[in-house]
Amino acid sequence: MEIQREQAQKSSEFESLIPTAINLDEETIFSGYEETSTDSIVKLIFVGGEPVKSSSEGECIIFLDKTPFYGEAWGQVGDQGKLISENLEININDTQKVGNFYLHLGEIIKGNIMAKKYTNFRIGGSPSKVTDDYTVWTNDLLQRVIASKTVIQPGKSTIGHKLIDSDVVYVITNGRGTMEIVEYMNSDEGHGSNPSYGIEHKDSYELSAGDVILVESGDYCKVVNDSEHDQLTYLRIFDRGGWRK
Repeated sequence: MEIQREQAQKSSEFESLIPTAINLDEETIFSGYEETSTDSIVKLIFVGGEPVKSSSEGECIIFLDKTPFYGEAWGQVGDQGKLISENLEININDTQKVGNFYLHLGEIIKGNIMAKKYTNFRIGGSPSKVTDDYTVWTNDLLQRVIASKTVIQPGKSTIGHKLIDSDVVYVITNGRGTMEIVEYMNSDEGHGSNPSYGIEHKDSYELSAGDVILVESGDYCKVVNDSEHDQLTYLRIFDRGGWRK
């Protein structure tokens, strides 16, 4: 996608379109000191402050992986220009810099702009849960499944929880530890971090990087980091309809 930059002396006309909260685990690469046009990937599109997969008319905010457009800062106005590709033309009317990200405030002249699939589906940004023992990051952008990453501190463990209405795939990516699994006689028994009744079967499994563990819906699961020095990291993938209690 070709971006042609033009210097501009115009203040932003689209401030109302800027999202109130931006949570990304990446940054925009600024190439404006070396070039006035570049090939870029469309990573996110916002219309009316809400993320969308595509847009074919009106005003929108565009996040790119790389840009030559200078963002408004220190009294200098943001660059204007065009974002063009085959069958697509967008006037960039202003560029704002927010943290490490550049917001391109554009107006679609022709065509349909689409965010590159999968670039948004990283597990990162702000954690969904933080304790002294472990931290969880969650990505729920997909329609049917949720993915999360958990990092357990040395010698610590998760609080433990019962899987509700979804089987769960655990993928150990770093470290070593133990997974405690409790199977109950019926789905109503067992709860919280101390399942104390209705146990049909209880077992534990050693964990190391590269292991893939399948845990059945209704079971209680707890992960312990056995190392006193290294973190234990794992991914979880589970159905959107099922969430832990």
